[in-house]
Amino acid sequence: MRGALLILGPLFLLPFILFGLGIIQATHLVASMVFLLYLCLLIINFEAGFLSLIFIRSSIDYLKHFAGSGDANLAAAVSLVIIVLGVFYVLYQKVNILKFDDSVPFLVFLALCGLSVTYSPAFIESLSDWLRLVSTFAVYILARIIFTTSEKIRRLFIVILLSALMPMMVAVYQLATGNGAVYDAGQHRIVGTFLHPNAFASYLLILLIFCTAQILEKGNFLSRRFMIVLTSSAAILFLFTFSRGAWLVFVFAMILMGFLRYRRILGILPFVLIAAILMVPAVKDRILNVFDAGYTHGRSGWDWRVDTWTQIMDMVRAKPFFGHGLSSVEFHYGILTHNDYLRLIAETGLFGFVAYVFFVIKILVKTWQDFKNAHSNMAKSFQVGLLAVIAAFLVRQFADNTLRNTVMVIYFWIFVAISRNIAALDRTEKQNAIA
Repeated sequence: MRGALLILGPLFLLPFILFGLGIIQATHLVASMVFLLYLCLLIINFEAGFLSLIFIRSSIDYLKHFAGSGDANLAAAVSLVIIVLGVFYVLYQKVNILKFDDSVPFLVFLALCGLSVTYSPAFIESLSDWLRLVSTFAVYILARIIFTTSEKIRRLFIVILLSALMPMMVAVYQLATGNGAVYDAGQHRIVGTFLHPNAFASYLLILLIFCTAQILEKGNFLSRRFMIVLTSSAAILFLFTFSRGAWLVFVFAMILMGFLRYRRILGILPFVLIAAILMVPAVKDRILNVFDAGYTHGRSGWDWRVDTWTQIMDMVRAKPFFGHGLSSVEFHYGILTHNDYLRLIAETGLFGFVAYVFFVIKILVKTWQDFKNAHSNMAKSFQVGLLAVIAAFLVRQFADNTLRNTVMVIYFWIFVAISRNIAALDRTEKQNAIA
């Protein structure tokens, strides 16, 4: 480690030399220094370096609002850094990533998506789309390898919750002023630090489900008071995303959690829904205008989706088995599908779609097994939370572009890794107790 730091020492002088010669600008100088400092952090404490990326990842997409299209995409740079870190760390630690339950189906899905890049009509966009998926897998692998003790898992969970503070503060500002919010069908929809209110709603959905499980469990994994404050604030902001699909699957997830473990949810939920409608009349308006003919160019939101799906079916019929390549729907029609399943069939064909379905079933079955076999309350709470999130997104994907929301998918897979590692710890503790 000391040798690596000595090598980095002279590199700190290089940006200043290039800046002094007028070769690079001040922004490039700052970027170079930040990058070199981050390399030092990784060398000194790799876990801290990884956690710092997780902490900032929820906030950096918003910078696209301030950067021109010709400027560097920080979110894409972070994705590349995550991939590189994943590859080097796995090689350095000599970890067999295939030993993890989710790795093989994930890699098969990635391979078919990667194959589609080679014949996509929009190669750069397609490659970028694929790299986002690869970065998600890298995050999952790193989380599985690094955070294997209760204390480390707790630290990762805290960082995830703290990473929500900036998006939520920006959302509060948008809610109070209307600045930065998306005006849609007569309503200002908050986006936080995300690029679309639906993506922000999906992100909040994950936090709401896992935090609710921890609060109801009444364990000592994390400060219950802190989680209550954070969850209550997130719930209010979640309402003002005006994301109907997210609202629907949240109710679905809560009902599922109620039947599986927390019966009190079933009694409280109706009162919460009634209160939300009475206190925020715009909620009722948002629900009703799904069939409003004047919503989108003379069509309702639902009609627009159906028309879009009908249009994209032409692509499916043209190349049913291998599809047209990632990002081809947007390339041909200039729109997103608002249906992940249809998008996968159109872009990766039936082979890619079947691989994804098999992948999801494997994740769901493994989580169900971990839930049934869980011994501790903490293990139960994380498994039931993960089951609820998976079920919610399986429904949400019928009418949204969930897989394109990279930042949300990254946090989802971190929770998958956390839940898997907690299940492994729980099995070990159970075996030790029997012995």
